[in-house]
Amino acid sequence: MIFNIPLNISFYKVNTIDATFIFKSGSAGSNVTGLLFNLTDNSAIILSDVYNITIHSNSIFINNVLEKNLTGIIIAHNSYDNRIINNAITLKGKNSLTGISVSNFYENRFGRSPYSNLIDSNLLFINSENVAMGIYVSMATDTKIFNNDIYLYAKNCVYAVEIVSNGSFAPYPTTVWSNNTKIINNTFYGLGYNIFLIKSYQSYNTYIANNSLLADGNRSFAYIGYNTSGDKIEYNDIVVNGSGANNNINDPNSNTNNGSNGSFESWVNVAQAGVYYSNSHNNLIRENNITSNYLKGGDYAVYVDDNNVVSGDSDSSGSDSSNGSGSTGIIYLIVSGNYLVSNNGLFIANDAIYGSNVLSENNTPHYVYVSTNGSDVTGDGSIDNPFKTISHAISQSYNRAIIYLLSGTYYENDIFVNKTITIKNNGNVTLNGKKGKIFIISNMGYLTIVGINFFKCF
Repeated sequence: MIFNIPLNISFYKVNTIDATFIFKSGSAGSNVTGLLFNLTDNSAIILSDVYNITIHSNSIFINNVLEKNLTGIIIAHNSYDNRIINNAITLKGKNSLTGISVSNFYENRFGRSPYSNLIDSNLLFINSENVAMGIYVSMATDTKIFNNDIYLYAKNCVYAVEIVSNGSFAPYPTTVWSNNTKIINNTFYGLGYNIFLIKSYQSYNTYIANNSLLADGNRSFAYIGYNTSGDKIEYNDIVVNGSGANNNINDPNSNTNNGSNGSFESWVNVAQAGVYYSNSHNNLIRENNITSNYLKGGDYAVYVDDNNVVSGDSDSSGSDSSNGSGSTGIIYLIVSGNYLVSNNGLFIANDAIYGSNVLSENNTPHYVYVSTNGSDVTGDGSIDNPFKTISHAISQSYNRAIIYLLSGTYYENDIFVNKTITIKNNGNVTLNGKKGKIFIISNMGYLTIVGINFFKCF
């Protein structure tokens, strides 16, 4: 069904739809609300060269039987200011399945770039015997991906969000490379063989914040980036789990450099990492919790392959794919204030980071020790030279540090907490508040206490 005038389409008596809705440029301002799409081997909604369309509170179920790749909702060509909000989208079948795409490709041709489209508060379930993808972004700018829950299973590859740019996708001078994609407050879970929850390929200025990213696979990555710049990854909770069965990362038949239809991304040269960068620069990772659990070990929470030079396109931000040598002394990545654990718990903090062109600072777990026999003057917070007071230990600790109190009774109150801190006992520990309030926690503070006895406090 093709629409070329503004319409409000919603449930009346029968709300089950077994047709594809195609909105053309004349349908700007249309709304689709409260419908149930039940389809086989067809997309539910296509927006082509149109703006100000709202797709809200619909249920979409698509069953894939034929040998064809499918996408639930397509935003194509020069479409802008459209809103995909609060929909439930389920795709199940044999081939490569995508929940929502924002791309300059439709009807077998590349066009001008879509921009300023919003994907907010949707629930996506994708189950594929090949590749499962939540959201695909290609040659688009200012795509906003907020508050979505995306659950994916695939026998081959899993992508929650894939952001792609390539020179062959740009037929016009006005076609832009993917940039300014914002991925905020989402929950992504991937289950399968090769998992890349977020992929950025030759795209730039991607902002990833306040997301919960969990992967269970043969090998798993929360983020992979090739030839990217201007990324900011912050305040995310990341756990990637990998069994390491049947790994062959050098398989020449794995995947091409610019797509997601093979068994593995050929430019990714390690079995697993929480965050992986190749041939990229000017990126920031800060204040995240990143844990990589790879059964065979040897994995890193953050891996920068700054010696990997792969010939390819240069993106419009000016990054040069020929500049990847680790010997240049250029800082490609800043990793600051994160909680980092990998290699089955053997690598922590800065040891969980690999890369010669990385500035690493204030990463944890950072362990600080306090003893009633310690010193706030000559102590350094180590177990052999502990601090004397909890207040001083907190003031000297990184965000997300763990403070161990050695056996004894500590007499303190009005202890100011302005960061995320965990205080644990290392023996029999009592904290005497001297009939006062022990802790004062600021708006920036978060305190966890384990195994401490309290006395004379309120």
